[in-house]
Amino acid sequence: MAITVPQGRQLRQLLLRKKSDCNCLSNPDGKMAKGLYRQSDESVMVLYEKNSMFLPKSDYEERGYKPVFDNLPTHAEWVAWHRANGSEGQTHAEWVAWREAHREGSQGER
Repeated sequence: MAITVPQGRQLRQLLLRKKSDCNCLSNPDGKMAKGLYRQSDESVMVLYEKNSMFLPKSDYEERGYKPVFDNLPTHAEWVAWHRANGSEGQTHAEWVAWREAHREGSQGER
């Protein structure tokens, strides 16, 4: 029996499906992959089950990942949070609370 492996356009279409279309992009526990931080105005670091990778903003938004791109911290903010708290396992709510508490005068301070 021959196995057909999707390639090119067919592979891209499979990868761009939203969770509602296919759970191939979700974690085994049913949680969708999540955005960690904005690397630039056009790319985002996304956390999957055990790995992370950069995605273009358009792919991130098309897949419906959360939080919304504009609400993600910048890479510098993300690094600062981890230096201060020593954990990559924070929830988005914890990150938002930290960011709001440190928004004023956070340039270079710990």
